[in-house]
Amino acid sequence: MRIVRGAGGLAQACKAHHAGGLRARRHDIFRERYRTEADLPDAFLFTDDYLARGALTALLSAGIRTGRDVLVITLALKGNRPVHPDPIDLLLHDPARDADTIADALIAYLDSNVVPGTITLENTFVAGESSR
Repeated sequence: MRIVRGAGGLAQACKAHHAGGLRARRHDIFRERYRTEADLPDAFLFTDDYLARGALTALLSAGIRTGRDVLVITLALKGNRPVHPDPIDLLLHDPARDADTIADALIAYLDSNVVPGTITLENTFVAGESSR
C-alpha cells in the first residue's frame, strides 16, 4: 500500500507558487499533481487540516471518491473538521484537553518539585467512511 503523508510534496509545490495566492492555488496544484487515477496513492494521511481541505476540494472536483478511489485520514482540531460530502476519518486533536493535561503536570511539578514522567497527549480516532 502506498500512503502519502501530507500530499507528497504538495507543501513544497505550494511554496513555489506562493506569489499567486496560496489558498486558491493549493487546490489547482493538488489537481495537477494527481491528474489520473494511476497517479493517486492508495491513501493520504493529512497532518494539517487546512491542507486536507484544499486536497479534499481538489479530489471532489476531479471526481475522485474518498473511501473508494483513495483512502483519506486527516488530523483535525476539535470543533474544526473539514466539510466534505462523505464523512472523513479523523484523528481528532483536542487542544483544551491537552492544555489541561499539561497544566496538571505543571502544577504537580510546582507542588512537589519532582519532574513528572512522560506526559501523553492523545488523539481520538473518529471513524468516517474515507478509509474503508
